[in-house]
Amino acid sequence: ALSRELYALACTPSVEHLTCYRYYSLSKAGAPSGKLDNGTITSLQSLTRQLSTKMVPALPKLVAFDLDATLWWPEMYMLAGSPFTKNAKSGKVADRSGEQVELMGSSTRILKELASDPKWKDTAVAYVSRTRHPDWAEKCLRLIEVTDQGRAGNKMCMDDLGEYKQLYPGTKKVHFKKIHEESGVDYTDMIFFDNERRNIIDVQQLGVTCVYTPDGMTDQTWEMGLRQFLVNRGTE
Repeated sequence: ALSRELYALACTPSVEHLTCYRYYSLSKAGAPSGKLDNGTITSLQSLTRQLSTKMVPALPKLVAFDLDATLWWPEMYMLAGSPFTKNAKSGKVADRSGEQVELMGSSTRILKELASDPKWKDTAVAYVSRTRHPDWAEKCLRLIEVTDQGRAGNKMCMDDLGEYKQLYPGTKKVHFKKIHEESGVDYTDMIFFDNERRNIIDVQQLGVTCVYTPDGMTDQTWEMGLRQFLVNRGTE
Protein backbone atom coordinates (compact mmCIF):
# COMPACT_ATOMS: atom_id res chain seq x y z
CA ALA A 1 0.00 0.00 0.00
CA LEU A 2 2.82 2.37 0.87
CA SER A 3 4.52 1.70 -2.46
CA ARG A 4 1.40 2.67 -4.42
CA GLU A 5 0.88 5.79 -2.34
CA LEU A 6 4.45 6.97 -2.75
CA TYR A 7 4.37 6.27 -6.46
CA ALA A 8 1.31 8.50 -6.78
CA LEU A 9 2.94 11.19 -4.68
CA ALA A 10 6.10 11.05 -6.78
CA CYS A 11 4.05 12.03 -9.82
CA THR A 12 3.45 15.42 -8.21
CA PRO A 13 6.57 17.63 -8.27
CA SER A 14 6.52 18.95 -4.72
CA VAL A 15 9.50 18.82 -2.38
CA GLU A 16 7.63 16.73 0.19
CA HIS A 17 6.45 14.19 -2.38
CA LEU A 18 9.86 13.72 -3.98
CA THR A 19 11.58 13.44 -0.61
CA CYS A 20 9.21 10.66 0.46
CA TYR A 21 9.74 8.81 -2.79
CA ARG A 22 13.54 9.20 -2.68
CA TYR A 23 13.87 7.75 0.82
CA TYR A 24 11.46 4.93 0.07
CA SER A 25 13.29 4.03 -3.16
CA LEU A 26 16.65 3.98 -1.36
CA SER A 27 15.33 1.69 1.35
CA LYS A 28 13.90 -0.72 -1.23
CA ALA A 29 17.23 -0.76 -3.09
CA GLY A 30 19.06 -1.64 0.10
CA ALA A 31 21.35 1.40 -0.02
CA PRO A 32 23.01 2.03 3.38
CA SER A 33 21.91 5.67 3.39
CA GLY A 34 18.38 4.58 2.68
CA LYS A 35 17.90 2.27 5.64
CA LEU A 36 15.07 3.62 7.74
CA ASP A 37 14.18 2.85 11.32
CA ASN A 38 10.59 2.11 12.30
CA GLY A 39 10.02 5.62 13.60
CA THR A 40 11.08 7.20 10.32
CA ILE A 41 8.93 4.79 8.31
CA THR A 42 5.93 5.60 10.50
CA SER A 43 6.50 9.32 10.00
CA LEU A 44 6.77 8.87 6.24
CA GLN A 45 3.57 6.83 6.18
CA SER A 46 1.77 9.57 8.11
CA LEU A 47 3.05 12.26 5.75
CA THR A 48 2.09 10.13 2.77
CA ARG A 49 -1.48 9.76 4.01
CA GLN A 50 -1.77 13.50 4.63
CA LEU A 51 -0.45 14.39 1.20
CA SER A 52 -2.59 11.72 -0.48
CA THR A 53 -5.69 13.22 1.13
CA LYS A 54 -4.80 16.63 -0.23
CA MET A 55 -4.42 15.16 -3.71
CA VAL A 56 -7.97 13.72 -3.85
CA PRO A 57 -10.09 16.11 -5.97
CA ALA A 58 -13.15 17.58 -4.29
CA LEU A 59 -16.39 16.29 -5.81
CA PRO A 60 -19.74 18.10 -5.84
CA LYS A 61 -22.18 16.95 -3.19
CA LEU A 62 -25.00 17.47 -5.68
CA VAL A 63 -25.01 17.26 -9.49
CA ALA A 64 -28.04 18.85 -11.17
CA PHE A 65 -29.13 18.56 -14.79
CA ASP A 66 -31.64 20.32 -16.97
CA LEU A 67 -33.61 17.78 -19.01
CA ASP A 68 -34.77 19.18 -22.38
CA ALA A 69 -31.89 19.57 -24.86
CA THR A 70 -29.38 18.88 -22.07
CA LEU A 71 -29.91 15.23 -21.16
CA TRP A 72 -32.53 14.21 -23.73
CA TRP A 73 -34.13 15.11 -27.04
CA PRO A 74 -36.73 16.10 -28.23
CA GLU A 75 -37.94 18.65 -25.72
CA MET A 76 -41.22 17.77 -24.02
CA TYR A 77 -43.24 20.47 -25.81
CA MET A 78 -42.28 18.91 -29.17
CA LEU A 79 -43.91 15.59 -28.32
CA ALA A 80 -47.44 14.30 -28.89
CA GLY A 81 -47.76 13.27 -25.26
CA SER A 82 -48.97 10.23 -23.35
CA PRO A 83 -49.07 7.33 -23.33
CA PHE A 84 -45.31 6.82 -23.33
CA THR A 85 -44.13 3.27 -23.95
CA LYS A 86 -40.86 1.36 -23.76
CA ASN A 87 -39.90 -1.22 -26.38
CA ALA A 88 -39.16 -4.47 -24.56
CA LYS A 89 -36.32 -5.43 -26.92
CA SER A 90 -34.60 -2.14 -27.74
CA GLY A 91 -35.41 -0.26 -24.54
CA LYS A 92 -36.38 2.78 -26.63
CA VAL A 93 -38.98 5.11 -25.15
CA ALA A 94 -41.57 6.74 -27.41
CA ASP A 95 -44.65 8.95 -27.13
CA ARG A 96 -48.11 8.06 -28.48
CA SER A 97 -47.11 9.03 -32.03
CA GLY A 98 -43.98 6.86 -31.98
CA GLU A 99 -41.56 9.78 -31.54
CA GLN A 100 -38.59 8.51 -29.53
CA VAL A 101 -37.13 10.29 -26.50
CA GLU A 102 -33.39 9.60 -26.43
CA LEU A 103 -30.49 10.58 -24.21
CA MET A 104 -28.12 13.02 -25.94
CA GLY A 105 -24.39 12.85 -26.51
CA SER A 106 -22.57 11.43 -23.48
CA SER A 107 -25.60 11.59 -21.17
CA THR A 108 -25.91 7.81 -20.91
CA ARG A 109 -22.24 7.37 -20.00
CA ILE A 110 -22.28 10.21 -17.47
CA LEU A 111 -25.47 9.06 -15.74
CA LYS A 112 -24.15 5.50 -15.65
CA GLU A 113 -20.95 6.76 -14.02
CA LEU A 114 -22.95 8.59 -11.36
CA ALA A 115 -25.04 5.49 -10.76
CA SER A 116 -22.26 2.91 -10.60
CA ASP A 117 -18.87 4.48 -9.79
CA PRO A 118 -18.16 4.23 -6.02
CA LYS A 119 -16.51 7.66 -6.01
CA TRP A 120 -19.97 9.24 -6.50
CA LYS A 121 -21.67 7.33 -3.68
CA ASP A 122 -21.97 10.47 -1.51
CA THR A 123 -23.18 12.71 -4.35
CA ALA A 124 -26.88 13.33 -4.99
CA VAL A 125 -28.37 13.83 -8.46
CA ALA A 126 -31.13 16.34 -9.24
CA TYR A 127 -33.25 17.07 -12.31
CA VAL A 128 -34.34 20.66 -12.84
CA SER A 129 -36.71 21.63 -15.65
CA ARG A 130 -39.03 24.50 -16.52
CA THR A 131 -41.20 22.16 -18.59
CA ARG A 132 -44.92 22.75 -18.90
CA HIS A 133 -45.38 19.00 -19.14
CA PRO A 134 -43.97 17.66 -15.86
CA ASP A 135 -46.16 14.54 -16.05
CA TRP A 136 -44.61 13.60 -19.39
CA ALA A 137 -41.13 14.24 -18.04
CA GLU A 138 -41.85 12.12 -14.96
CA LYS A 139 -42.99 9.23 -17.14
CA CYS A 140 -39.85 9.43 -19.29
CA LEU A 141 -37.66 9.51 -16.18
CA ARG A 142 -39.27 6.28 -15.01
CA LEU A 143 -38.90 4.55 -18.39
CA ILE A 144 -35.40 5.52 -19.55
CA GLU A 145 -32.82 3.08 -18.18
CA VAL A 146 -29.45 4.38 -16.99
CA THR A 147 -27.66 1.13 -16.15
CA ASP A 148 -28.35 -2.53 -15.49
CA GLN A 149 -25.59 -2.61 -12.88
CA GLY A 150 -25.86 0.14 -10.27
CA ARG A 151 -23.72 0.28 -7.12
CA ALA A 152 -26.15 -2.12 -5.46
CA GLY A 153 -26.02 -4.44 -8.48
CA ASN A 154 -29.51 -3.44 -9.58
CA LYS A 155 -31.07 -1.92 -12.68
CA MET A 156 -31.60 1.83 -12.44
CA CYS A 157 -33.73 4.21 -14.46
CA MET A 158 -33.28 7.98 -14.49
CA ASP A 159 -35.90 8.34 -11.78
CA ASP A 160 -34.04 5.94 -9.48
CA LEU A 161 -30.87 8.00 -9.84
CA GLY A 162 -32.48 11.39 -9.28
CA GLU A 163 -32.88 12.07 -5.58
CA TYR A 164 -34.34 15.55 -6.13
CA LYS A 165 -36.67 16.84 -8.85
CA GLN A 166 -37.98 20.30 -9.62
CA LEU A 167 -40.12 20.02 -12.76
CA TYR A 168 -42.41 23.01 -13.32
CA PRO A 169 -42.40 26.42 -15.05
CA GLY A 170 -40.64 29.33 -13.37
CA THR A 171 -37.17 30.58 -12.62
CA LYS A 172 -34.58 27.95 -11.85
CA LYS A 173 -33.35 30.09 -8.99
CA VAL A 174 -36.56 29.08 -7.20
CA HIS A 175 -35.95 25.44 -8.17
CA PHE A 176 -32.52 25.50 -6.58
CA LYS A 177 -33.72 27.21 -3.43
CA LYS A 178 -36.16 24.31 -3.00
CA ILE A 179 -33.40 21.76 -3.61
CA HIS A 180 -31.17 23.55 -1.09
CA GLU A 181 -33.97 23.43 1.51
CA GLU A 182 -34.69 19.74 0.89
CA SER A 183 -31.10 18.52 0.67
CA GLY A 184 -29.26 20.82 3.05
CA VAL A 185 -26.43 20.95 0.51
CA ASP A 186 -24.68 24.31 0.29
CA TYR A 187 -24.94 26.05 -3.09
CA THR A 188 -21.15 26.07 -3.42
CA ASP A 189 -21.18 22.26 -3.23
CA MET A 190 -23.51 22.01 -6.24
CA ILE A 191 -22.84 21.87 -9.98
CA PHE A 192 -25.51 22.48 -12.64
CA PHE A 193 -25.59 21.74 -16.37
CA ASP A 194 -28.05 23.58 -18.65
CA ASN A 195 -28.34 24.49 -22.33
CA GLU A 196 -29.91 27.94 -21.76
CA ARG A 197 -27.86 31.00 -20.82
CA ARG A 198 -30.68 32.62 -18.85
CA ASN A 199 -30.81 29.67 -16.47
CA ILE A 200 -27.03 29.70 -16.06
CA ILE A 201 -27.10 33.42 -15.21
CA ASP A 202 -29.93 33.02 -12.68
CA VAL A 203 -28.52 30.04 -10.81
CA GLN A 204 -24.94 31.35 -10.75
CA GLN A 205 -26.14 34.17 -8.51
CA LEU A 206 -26.73 31.61 -5.75
CA GLY A 207 -23.11 30.43 -5.82
CA VAL A 208 -23.73 27.22 -7.78
CA THR A 209 -21.08 26.20 -10.33
CA CYS A 210 -22.99 26.41 -13.62
CA VAL A 211 -21.95 24.90 -16.94
CA TYR A 212 -23.41 25.96 -20.28
CA THR A 213 -24.21 22.99 -22.54
CA PRO A 214 -25.40 24.33 -25.93
CA ASP A 215 -24.97 20.87 -27.49
CA GLY A 216 -26.24 18.86 -24.54
CA MET A 217 -24.08 16.75 -22.27
CA THR A 218 -20.72 15.78 -23.75
CA ASP A 219 -17.59 14.36 -22.15
CA GLN A 220 -15.93 17.72 -22.76
CA THR A 221 -18.57 19.76 -20.92
CA TRP A 222 -18.66 17.21 -18.09
CA GLU A 223 -14.91 17.34 -17.52
CA MET A 224 -14.82 21.12 -17.98
CA GLY A 225 -17.56 21.50 -15.39
CA LEU A 226 -15.76 19.37 -12.81
CA ARG A 227 -12.58 21.38 -13.34
CA GLN A 228 -14.49 24.63 -12.94
CA PHE A 229 -16.02 23.30 -9.73
CA LEU A 230 -12.51 22.76 -8.33
CA VAL A 231 -11.46 26.27 -9.38
CA ASN A 232 -14.55 27.81 -7.76
CA ARG A 233 -13.88 25.87 -4.57
CA GLY A 234 -10.26 27.00 -4.58
CA THR A 235 -8.98 23.43 -4.67
CA GLU A 236 -7.16 23.62 -8.00
